[in-house]
Amino acid sequence: MNALTYISRLVVGSLFIVSGLIKANDPVGFSYKLKEYFAPDGLNLEFLVPYLLPRLKDYFAADVLNLEFLVPYVLPMAVLICAIEIVLGVAALFGSKMKLVSWMLLLMIVFFTFLTFYSAY
Repeated sequence: MNALTYISRLVVGSLFIVSGLIKANDPVGFSYKLKEYFAPDGLNLEFLVPYLLPRLKDYFAADVLNLEFLVPYVLPMAVLICAIEIVLGVAALFGSKMKLVSWMLLLMIVFFTFLTFYSAY
């Protein structure tokens, strides 16, 4: 089991480093994609309100989940996401603070999986 854990850690760490470096190669292009998500019609999360807050759905307007206020910060966010991805990959590669790194990697995987699924449909 120890060998499987070691190999998995190396593979996941390497994938995150490569993914972060690819995004870091063109942070402006990545920021354009983030800008599309944050546009008023880009990432419509209104469908989540009845599921997450069923009693409060009548009180929420369509613009409550508008993420347009994040548009001025897309380039710093793109650079920060790239840096976090690379740092987490290196931490996983070296096996430092694996409990924290594992949770952070899981959160990033879930977040980007949701974004990929949402943008595909």
